[in-house]
Amino acid sequence: MTKTDSIGIKPLWRRASFWGPVLFWSWNVIYMFTFLFGFSWTVVLDIITGVREDIIPWIFVFNALLMFIVPAVAMWLALTVFRMRPAALLVFGYGVEGPLMLLLMLRLFAIRQMTPGMLTLLVIAVLGIATLFWKLLDDDLDTRPVGTQALALVGMTLCLCLGLYLGAFLLFYVVPFAAFIVQGIAQFFIHLPEMLRTLTVDDLMDMFGVSLVVIMMISLWAYSATLFIGLPFAMPGLFSYQWWQTLQGFAKRHSWGLGVALSAFAVAIAIGSMVIFNRQPQHVAFELLSEPPTTQAEVAALQAESEVIRTGLLNAYLASNRYFSAVGDVRHIFDMATAPNGLNLTEAAGTRVQTWYEALARPILYEPFEPYTEGLVNEWGMPINRAFQDDPIKAAELYETYFDEPISVAERPAIVEAVKTTWDMRQGEAAWIEVDDREIHLEEQAVTVTEHGDWAEVELYEVYRNNTAIRQEVIYYFSLPESAVITGVWLGNSADRDERFAHRVSP
Repeated sequence: MTKTDSIGIKPLWRRASFWGPVLFWSWNVIYMFTFLFGFSWTVVLDIITGVREDIIPWIFVFNALLMFIVPAVAMWLALTVFRMRPAALLVFGYGVEGPLMLLLMLRLFAIRQMTPGMLTLLVIAVLGIATLFWKLLDDDLDTRPVGTQALALVGMTLCLCLGLYLGAFLLFYVVPFAAFIVQGIAQFFIHLPEMLRTLTVDDLMDMFGVSLVVIMMISLWAYSATLFIGLPFAMPGLFSYQWWQTLQGFAKRHSWGLGVALSAFAVAIAIGSMVIFNRQPQHVAFELLSEPPTTQAEVAALQAESEVIRTGLLNAYLASNRYFSAVGDVRHIFDMATAPNGLNLTEAAGTRVQTWYEALARPILYEPFEPYTEGLVNEWGMPINRAFQDDPIKAAELYETYFDEPISVAERPAIVEAVKTTWDMRQGEAAWIEVDDREIHLEEQAVTVTEHGDWAEVELYEVYRNNTAIRQEVIYYFSLPESAVITGVWLGNSADRDERFAHRVSP
């Protein structure tokens, strides 16, 4: 073997053909075990029950099933299509399966009612990932007709946009998370000798007594955390390399100018669609209703914008159901940046980081009408999302003033649909009960009439059930004939009148 030959041979641990299968199979095996014996018996069954009882939408069942189908299909492809191409598993895992699983998890646990901006971002992501998957499957893509190659180049450009966007987005979480992990590991080894000295046999028995499912769930979280740290760097790198290969293949057969023009066209489409579909309607509605009309012409002009006003006020009223947070209120980014066990930045630097994040995450953030003001906290001293508190109240007041009807009544179907759009059946049911005014359920009703000649005694017996965890008040309205009189009211927790509560009747 010559010196030149030895230089061209990479060590096994530096080869994609080694790391591709190792990372792919290790994560998928841990994930599938956890899904089948943990996640599927808790979250998925609750989602199916919620859909059957018409509490949450069916799309969440479909999403949850995809979280099993995608890894299952990925492993089948690894055993068949990519069996002789182990290096491709690295691109397939980090470029196709990883982003898909991330989007599915975000859609299931984070995104509630889909907005046009979120839907546009999701469509771009799916098109880009699908193109990369197509490229991995088709080794002869560079020899296809010009139309097919152009379509692949446009799709790979969208994939590149997705990789750059998600990579930048995840950096805001990965960098402080990595700092936290490094400090945590350092603290663990610092205190390890003391922990070993105090460890007893009973502690070891308790550790071995932990169920295998719990151990696998912890392993999945820890292993996914390590892969998550590399995701903001791996995705842009892989997508950039795959896009460059596609552009080179197109330019060799046609021209660099046309290839660059197609890529620029795809970028313009992605950015333009995000700008167009991410316009939030509440600003126009609040602006139109900021001053009452003073002339007949102004009244007519305002009436012509009724649908715009309705859409904008409804979007503000349902802000907490449609957006992650609001511009100016993303305090968790500030907290992670300034945390002592994280990046430990100054407050000024943390504010800048939060501003950068809000500019990048605009498709998932609500844009309040009034500027952000600090100072609102809950009973535990935690900051409250001010826009989600103020704008819905303002929207409800303006809606009733303009349309002469409460928004909770006029827009009841849209509001019920929005509050039910969640993976958590209990949260959806509680919100539906509150919105739909179903806190108190009439379970039983009986009317007894006892005749006494020309008059009669009527007794109304009813049983109510409180559907909430808090005490409720029932206000009872009814009409009586002029000759009728109330002789008594009995309230109690059972049908036994001897256990009834003392009552008072006010004339």
